[in-house]
Amino acid sequence: MLVNPILSSFKNFRLYLFFWLIIIAIYLSILNFGINADLYFILIDSVVFNLILCGLGLSFWYSARFLPLERNNLLKVISTHIFGGVLLTILWLFLGYNIISLFVDNFDDYSKFFLETLPWRFLIGLLIYFLITSFYYIIIYYTGFQEKIVTENKYKYLATEAELKSLKFQINPHFIFNSLNSLSALTTINPKKAKVMIQKLADFLRYTLSNNEK
Repeated sequence: MLVNPILSSFKNFRLYLFFWLIIIAIYLSILNFGINADLYFILIDSVVFNLILCGLGLSFWYSARFLPLERNNLLKVISTHIFGGVLLTILWLFLGYNIISLFVDNFDDYSKFFLETLPWRFLIGLLIYFLITSFYYIIIYYTGFQEKIVTENKYKYLATEAELKSLKFQINPHFIFNSLNSLSALTTINPKKAKVMIQKLADFLRYTLSNNEK
């Protein structure tokens, strides 16, 4: 799966946006009730920072896609994601801070507010990074599991097909010749038994050929 699953369908993208609406609401509530700050700062901060992280979250897919768990050492995966998470969080904070500077008149007051909340912002950025990346890993595992089931079923079908073909090949001219010879001899000795044997042979041949066609 090379395509981001969120972008693979409009339904998935809507669910992703709905998830971010919930995150924005939680983020806004924390700022509003936990920090004594200007309401405009809180609103602009919540919208800008979460929209940026929403966009960055789509790129987290590639870090999970090209660093699969099954082909890499677990320590390497964890350390790489920690490093990547820190870099992306710093990028997120940098972009958000500079974009908000375009919309806020009293930027000195906002800068003070931003710096006071910087530690928990950093933790939130890392947490969101690991949550979204973990979600992508779950999608990759589930998709791989489904593909494995499909492949196994295909191999089972091919094995059954091979068995049926093998069974058909067993019905060779020698087998039919010997059976007819036996029936010919049996008709003179016991016609009733020969009739039953002919019926069974016909049923066997019909069953074998019909299964092979399936």
